[in-house]
Amino acid sequence: MLLSLLPTKDRGAEETGFAADRCEKYFELLNALLLKLHARDGHSEVDLAALVPTLLSMVRSHRIVEQRGQTRTDRTLIGLLNTLTTLMASDPSFREVAASSGTVKVLFDCLFALPQTSSAVAGAAASAPPMCKVAPTRAAAYRLLSTLCEGHKGNLSALVVLLEPLQRNTTKVGKWRYQISRVSKSFTGYVGIKNLGCICYMNSMLQQFYMLPQLRHALLSVEDAADDKADSILYQLQTMFGYLTLSERQDYDPTPWCQAFKDAAGNPVNIKIQQDAEEFLGTFIEKVEAALQPTPHKSLMNDLFMYSVTGQLACQSCHAVREREETNTHIAVEVKNFSNLRDSLGNFVSWETIPDYQCSSCNQKVGCSSMCAC
Repeated sequence: MLLSLLPTKDRGAEETGFAADRCEKYFELLNALLLKLHARDGHSEVDLAALVPTLLSMVRSHRIVEQRGQTRTDRTLIGLLNTLTTLMASDPSFREVAASSGTVKVLFDCLFALPQTSSAVAGAAASAPPMCKVAPTRAAAYRLLSTLCEGHKGNLSALVVLLEPLQRNTTKVGKWRYQISRVSKSFTGYVGIKNLGCICYMNSMLQQFYMLPQLRHALLSVEDAADDKADSILYQLQTMFGYLTLSERQDYDPTPWCQAFKDAAGNPVNIKIQQDAEEFLGTFIEKVEAALQPTPHKSLMNDLFMYSVTGQLACQSCHAVREREETNTHIAVEVKNFSNLRDSLGNFVSWETIPDYQCSSCNQKVGCSSMCAC
């Protein structure tokens, strides 16, 4: 009866009446009964050997519930993992059943599977792997892995094969008293960009660009054709945005980006020198626009940021008006003496008087009024 309450592929939780958020006691009772059944030396109406692949299949097909940056725990998954651990510990022969179905690989993916950038483009980062994201679920998966490998060379060998490349690609910790909680992503769910020295002007701009969904999704969706990825502006920007979307770390190290983003002389960003933010903004837009030319989004930067401004000069004597239209990608506004952006923009398009203006219409040296209209 208890086993019939477990949701399956064919019968969902709604049909079985299984309450995923209140299932702790259910699994505690199930585990206790399974231990008692096993103690009867096989004199039971429940075929425990057949139950193992059923539970393994349920883990394999379980949908991802836990979300990044949140504390919600998948109680159903914990219950399934703990039940399997109980069975594997009570009868070592069940570990061979798990080995034949590739359970070690399934659990490894539950713990260490990497999300794909495509999930960030599709806006599905919250349901991206790994399946086990919070501490209680990960602890249950670790316990099951440990039990599977205990006394079983095949499972242990399979796990070592999976762990070796993970260990090679892991950044070595060079600090004493290292605590992962201090370098983990903020509870807000956002990832920062590490300030390597004097690049706060650049980091703030990059974070603002990242927070524009149209720009972020378009950049992550294109294929970078550059041969040298280390020197590619587009590739390094995609890598940065990918980390900001999917990383579990507190911040992203922008060293590769700083090496790829070069000035007119071909020099990479000098992290020890504070640069002008507006100058970086203009250069950034130009470089990204150039990098996007071979892609379907070659007009992306112009479509998002380009605007036209019309400068007007009105002679105060003959009232003749001269106009000149210009295009640009950003507006420089006054900050001093203004309390908000709206007032600064209002000042940008306000009239100002220019004395001693030589009017070409009336050929007089008079005052004129000047303004910009966007």
